Formats: sequence, structure tokens, C-alpha cells
Amino acid sequence: MSKYLVGIDAGHSLVTGGKCTPPILETIKDKQGNVLKKKGQIIHEYEFNKKVSYALGDALKRCNIGVAYSGFKDKTDTPLGTRAKHLNSLGVDLVVSNHFNASGNCTKFQTRVKGLLVLKTKGCSSKSVSLANKVHAELKEALQPERDYGVVQDTEMCGFTLAILRQTNAPAILIEYGFMDYWKEAKHMLDEDYIEKCAEATARGICKQLGVKYVAQNTDDKIKYLRVIADKINIHNKANFNSSSVVGEVEKGDVFTITQKIERTGTDMYKLKSGVYITSSEKYVEIFEQ
Repeated sequence: MSKYLVGIDAGHSLVTGGKCTPPILETIKDKQGNVLKKKGQIIHEYEFNKKVSYALGDALKRCNIGVAYSGFKDKTDTPLGTRAKHLNSLGVDLVVSNHFNASGNCTKFQTRVKGLLVLKTKGCSSKSVSLANKVHAELKEALQPERDYGVVQDTEMCGFTLAILRQTNAPAILIEYGFMDYWKEAKHMLDEDYIEKCAEATARGICKQLGVKYVAQNTDDKIKYLRVIADKINIHNKANFNSSSVVGEVEKGDVFTITQKIERTGTDMYKLKSGVYITSSEKYVEIFEQ
């Protein structure tokens, strides 16, 4: 049983007003050549927040640190007070809220404001300051941002205190991994390698704060991929086949990275790197390694 419990908050949702990029300037594809977003579409901030939060959770669990999630609702923006109350009730040891920043109203891309920012709240504990400094140092080294704002007090950046930091009992920080209205950084919001880099660096900072040994990913293991062989298959946000968990469809020929096999009563499922679940039935998918 883990000695520590970390609260991970995925900021916003798919329906939060204004929390998205301007229309993107070019089509974005994954490493297998699959189209993730077409030119002119938008990327919701939550698409990044959710993926990096799940990736952070996976990294922490690998280090034997327990994880509690907050704010993970695609179609409802969970109130900040509700998020904080949930994490407080669980008695988490610290809280990390994941975000992607913007300098304006996101109607068009800008080139002036960019970079990494880690926020603490006004009057926070020394443990919050220590956590912010450790996580920031790891992120700065891993991401090598064009601009680094460092660790900043929320009132100095926003003019007010941030509720998710103010209302949580545990030491808490909010991370802005980049700016979604700066094209060079916005492109990273769907980049699996960038998401993984953010998550692992944040995990290293948390491990240092808690005095826990960071366990790196086993790079000797072959990466497993899944290819869809049926015409269409549903993907789910939970490891079940209920209609209420369906969040979309994938098509024949689509390729995805597998992170975990979920054993179930009946047909097993695979968890994909994007955080969704899909059937493991050989009638619908095939598995291969790189």
C-alpha cells in the first residue's frame, strides 16, 4: 500500500467556454501518420490536461505513489470548490492542477507570450513553495521552453488567488505547460512524446518533494501497438462496454499505442495512451510490436 496520495486535477472540460486554441494552422498527425486534428479545427485545453494528468498518474503509480483524480468530466466543468472538497475529503498529501495557458481570447495565434509557468497561491505553505520549485526545475530541464516564467504567485500573474490552490488543504500547485495561442507550443498539446515528457518531469519533482525514489520507464520493453481491423469500433472513457461510457469511434486502419491490458469478466479491454479504452477482441483489433 502506498504511503502517499497525490491529487491530480485536470483543469476545465470540453465545454468550458474559451478554453481552446484558435483554428490550427496545419493538420496534426501522430507518429503512425493518423490524423489527430485537421487544419482549421481547434484543440480544447482539456484534451491536453486530461492526457497529461492520466500520464502523470501512471508515472506516480509506477513509483508506488497513490493517485486521486479530480475534474475528469468531458461534458461538465466541475466547480473548483467541488474539486477541492473531493481532494480534501480524501486527505491527499499534495495537489497538482494541469493546464495550458493563453494570453488572449484565443481567436488568433500570437507570437509574443510563450513558455512555462508554475503557480503557487498567495500565503501558501512552505511545502507548496518547495513542491513548486522542485517540479519547475524538472520541467525546465525536460522541456527547455523558449521562455521560462519560473514559480510565480497567482496574484502577481492573475490579479487574484486561484480557487483550486486556495481551497485545497494540502500543498498545491498549478502548472501551465505552455500557451495554446502560441502555435509552436499549441502543436505539442496532442504530441504523445511531449505529454509524456511533461508527465515524467512533474512526477520526478513530486518524488523529490515526497522523498520517494523515482522509477523510470522501462525502455527495454517493446512498445505495443493496436491496429483496428473492423470497419468501426467504439472507444470508451471507462473500462466497460456500457453505452454511457462511449466517447467516440475509431476506424479500420487506425493505430494506437497500448499502455495496459484490463482484465474483465468477459472480453478484456486495452487502455490506450490517449487514456481511452477499447476492446481486446481479435475479431476487431490486432496487436503488433515495434
